[in-house]
Amino acid sequence: MGFAFAPAFKKELLRKLLHLPGLLFLYIASYSPQASAALLGFLIVLYLLSWLLARKKGRGLPFFDFFTRSFERNGSLDWGPVFLALGLGLSLLFFDLRFATFGFLQICLADGAAALAGSSLGKASIFYSPQKTYVGSLAFFITAFLAQLPFCSLGASLLLAAVGTLLESLPLRTWDNLIVPLGVTFFAQVLKP
Repeated sequence: MGFAFAPAFKKELLRKLLHLPGLLFLYIASYSPQASAALLGFLIVLYLLSWLLARKKGRGLPFFDFFTRSFERNGSLDWGPVFLALGLGLSLLFFDLRFATFGFLQICLADGAAALAGSSLGKASIFYSPQKTYVGSLAFFITAFLAQLPFCSLGASLLLAAVGTLLESLPLRTWDNLIVPLGVTFFAQVLKP
């Protein structure tokens, strides 16, 4: 007997797996932050163009059509991928790469852990954010803390993980894809871990 995932969980898993390639843009940024940000901007344009073509012509751009259809919410464009690329790109353009790394790690790794743990294991919703769970926030915190630890001190990793967890826990829906990387990157640049 196999373990079957609910359709909603499968969709969330696919959406969060899209966060992982964000780390590739961090690698590209190690050579040229501007080129990485420009590539993210180009992907935003292609994603939006694909969605518009699908509405007008019934089919979007190859490869992108799968994502725009998979992520639609009630026939509407899912802004999550746009905000993710925008948050990563702006972090690269306006902040030092060393500090943007923390924002990247949190949104690319910890956000996915929070969503998957929260949707599969979480029962109790956070009192100020009914779409988020305490289990999801704990998963975010632990993942962020561990992912950052090789790049900063124990105390700085704890503090940055707490900032990211707080930002991610807010009832922002897809806006967290923009707010978490920018907020964590800004805080890291101020803290200078």
